[in-house]
Amino acid sequence: MEIRLLRVFILLVLLTSSAYSFGQEAKTLEIVGSDTIELKPLEFIYQVSAGEQYNLSAFVGSQKGKDTLPSTTSDEIRTFLEKNKFIFEESQEFGYTLNKNRSNEPVFLVKLNSITELKRLFESIKGLKGISGSIKEIKYEDPSIYKTEIYKHLYSSAVADANLIAGIAGKSLGQIISIEEIKGPFDNFPLGNLINDMFNKSPLAGLINMNHDFQRQFIRKLVFKFQLI
Repeated sequence: MEIRLLRVFILLVLLTSSAYSFGQEAKTLEIVGSDTIELKPLEFIYQVSAGEQYNLSAFVGSQKGKDTLPSTTSDEIRTFLEKNKFIFEESQEFGYTLNKNRSNEPVFLVKLNSITELKRLFESIKGLKGISGSIKEIKYEDPSIYKTEIYKHLYSSAVADANLIAGIAGKSLGQIISIEEIKGPFDNFPLGNLINDMFNKSPLAGLINMNHDFQRQFIRKLVFKFQLI
């Protein structure tokens, strides 16, 4: 497991009383830090089925009156997966979907334990004609196993930075007043990963995105407030 801790920014704020009276009110120093861990994928569920969900070639061919694309049957997909020793189960997920390119055929959910296995599957099935394939689900490391390490790193870094800045300002660092976590809608699920997840589940994902590392960012941001004396 590779952990990448990244200091994103440090924000220094010198706060005084509302009257801004330096001589009478205690001053404070705020340090804002952010750490990022890259969570690795542990398991992929890849969905394969007979019939093309977005058959652009078939559409163009039909306009020319030559819609003669070959098609791989569900039985052939099943035999192929068994022959290549992939672990899978069958589902009828598309049983209620209306799509002229799909019949009420089983959907094969292939369980893969690494990116290497995912690539092996993709390279194996991309030659099959008239099928659909996409990543249905990705299971990641549990971020809670890294929380202690993140918080220790943030705290020690904040103390070191606060001592440095206080010394430059000719002050000494007093006691810590508060610690507050900054939360946002995409802190644990950044927009980039949201877009990637949506794209990975599309039928065209395998054609373009096979070099993706599929890592997901786990971000924690804390504000440390110290007393300056």
